[in-house]
Amino acid sequence: QTLDYFRSFIIDIIDRDEGPWRTQLRIKGFDCALFEQLLDEG
Repeated sequence: QTLDYFRSFIIDIIDRDEGPWRTQLRIKGFDCALFEQLLDEG
């Protein structure tokens, strides 16, 4: 359930095309490396 939230959040960031999603995640205070790991595992 948590992973689904992460994935949907990342997809939402990418779909909105408001700049590189890594930058968006950094601005929001998320760990980009953690998200990349979750994406790789997912």
